Amino acid sequence: MSDRDSSARRSPRGPLRRAFREARPILLATITMACAYNIFGANAIPWLREVRTADSASILHLDSNASTAGTPAATAAADTAHRMPPPDTAHAVTPTDTTALAKHIADSINMARKDSLHKAKALAQATNDSLAKAERATLLAKLATAKEIDGDVAKKLYDLKAATFIDARPEDHFAEGHIPGAMNVYAEQWQTKLNQIVNLSHDRPIVTYCGGGDACELSHELADHLRELNFKVVVVYMGGIKEWTARKYPVATGAQ
Repeated sequence: MSDRDSSARRSPRGPLRRAFREARPILLATITMACAYNIFGANAIPWLREVRTADSASILHLDSNASTAGTPAATAAADTAHRMPPPDTAHAVTPTDTTALAKHIADSINMARKDSLHKAKALAQATNDSLAKAERATLLAKLATAKEIDGDVAKKLYDLKAATFIDARPEDHFAEGHIPGAMNVYAEQWQTKLNQIVNLSHDRPIVTYCGGGDACELSHELADHLRELNFKVVVVYMGGIKEWTARKYPVATGAQ
């Protein structure tokens, strides 16, 4: 075989070998520089990759999480845990704070109870006052056309403080016992008390009384004189002090 034929047979591999021979120094230099950087560099890459194995406890924990993950309960729990703020250790409730809070609540309840009682008493008083005013108005309306009253009406006027009581008996009888708060004007000498009489309110009802019964005319006589002085409402308590004391109503003694 001639040399020409041999060269033709080896020609396809000639360029590859020539390229490899030319690139080999560059490749060796690159590998050498990479190894030097990996040895002396700060971010060295490990020569061998570590394969970590999980212990049984970790596997069980992962399996448990994997089995419950995605369920509605797990999703709700995760959402709640995500939304809950971290515990505030700086404002933790101490036993002292709890005692103070309990005392504050107890004081608030007591204050509310006292306020309710006060309002209830005020409401009851207002109701009583309204009833008293209504009863007084009704009673005074009846007195406008009356000239004589019985013991029940006299006691109501006394309790409501809605009338002026005048005892028409002599001073010594008055001192022995009379209706508390009554004024003493002896009917036979009524002019001696004229200065006191004219100072009385003409709009306030006047109740005159004496010993009581038909035999006592002093209360009627005094009532007539008061009407002559233009007092609007003057009535006679027919039962007098005799009936008043018999019913055990309040009685005062002593001179005026």
